[in-house]
Amino acid sequence: MVVDSIDQCVDHGDTAHAMRAGIVQKVDLVELGNVIREPSYRRQNDDQITIADLTGVAVQDIQIAKHVYRKLSTAAAVRTEP
Repeated sequence: MVVDSIDQCVDHGDTAHAMRAGIVQKVDLVELGNVIREPSYRRQNDDQITIADLTGVAVQDIQIAKHVYRKLSTAAAVRTEP
């Protein structure tokens, strides 16, 4: 299970509910940053399912927003060039 912050997700959010129900354990959680850095944490085939609980980590949200803004700005500039 992919989470944005293990400490945050075990405290609240869907992961916390699953942990209290005994469905998920802390050792089952992998932080999103580690999944991005380490390909072995990613799905290896289309039959695998990824479950993500992203409760909101400001620094990640800001970086994602900056990336999307840059991509949209670049695409808009390309479309407006003669």
